[in-house]
Amino acid sequence: MVLTKRLVVGWHTPDAKYTALADTMRAQLDAVGQAHHVYTIEKPPGADWQRTIVEIRPRLVLRAMDDHPDAQILFLDTDVYVTASLDPLFEHLRRCDVAFAFYNAFGTPRAQDHRGRTKSRLHPTGRIHLFNPTAVAREFAARWIEECKNARTEEVALTNVICSGAIPANIASIPLIYAAYEIDRAPEGAIITHESVHLKEITTKDKVGKKIRGLVNSVTSRLGKKH
Repeated sequence: MVLTKRLVVGWHTPDAKYTALADTMRAQLDAVGQAHHVYTIEKPPGADWQRTIVEIRPRLVLRAMDDHPDAQILFLDTDVYVTASLDPLFEHLRRCDVAFAFYNAFGTPRAQDHRGRTKSRLHPTGRIHLFNPTAVAREFAARWIEECKNARTEEVALTNVICSGAIPANIASIPLIYAAYEIDRAPEGAIITHESVHLKEITTKDKVGKKIRGLVNSVTSRLGKKH
């Protein structure tokens, strides 16, 4: 396999929020000397965006492989943080077809079943994945798109492709320090971390909601005492 380029690929919609995230991502990658191509993807008029977004990641894989046919491509969400060179990661994964980060679905290694045994159920994440320029990698992406048509999320579809064994791909696991864990759960020395823009919005709404409920309860309590 002749690899002439190591490339990070991301994407964003052209609204202000995600454009700002994309600009931050580009600046971080420039700071560590990493080549990148961050695509702007318009929301198709009249389409079901929730269904469209499920297929965006695997379709972007094939698009980027067409645009950069000799490149080793690392796909990242725009709400990640990159703090150091990614060359060691590219070198580590240069012999596989595809690579993914796998998370524990139970969220903690301390979870136990009814017999006291530690539970563990791994699932791949769509926020980071690597594709090398091989025919099998392209076949894997095409199958991922097909699975997305009937799956609730692209990660469920990805799990189906991996578990089916239908594509004879050499699949590698992305090391933990590059696996884009949430910032508050990332291992020590993590080089790629993630701060979900959706989680931040939900957290902010929850805090505002708690403050409003607190004020309402306080006022209600005072009115009750007066009566």
